[in-house]
Amino acid sequence: MKIGFMDETHQVNEYRYPLTAFGSHDSAGNFAPLGLMLSSCSDQSVFEILLANMKGSLGKHFKPHTIMVDKSDGERNAIKSVFPEVRVRLCYWHLTGNIKLTQSFLMIFFLSFFHFFFPSFFLN
Repeated sequence: MKIGFMDETHQVNEYRYPLTAFGSHDSAGNFAPLGLMLSSCSDQSVFEILLANMKGSLGKHFKPHTIMVDKSDGERNAIKSVFPEVRVRLCYWHLTGNIKLTQSFLMIFFLSFFHFFFPSFFLN
């Protein structure tokens, strides 16, 4: 396994507990789940338990070079704790979503700023 994927869902089950999925890809490029965890919280120590158990269970077959995550600090820190040699990368979908959100925020901020301080700029 060269690339691992770790992601967490929120509020999609009856108890609103986070469900964390960890997996890799098969030879056809499809997602292959390696571990699932349902927990009552989302913090580094919980993610470390999942990763350490997977590392212990899968042994030499579980040696990722890179693990892709969303923007969770707990996930990133847990990976660095259990697999210090692994590169952690951000998911493209989450990264581009944050860029678009930031661009929208900045556009609204600057338009509001200019409208407030330079109202004549917006008047005909």
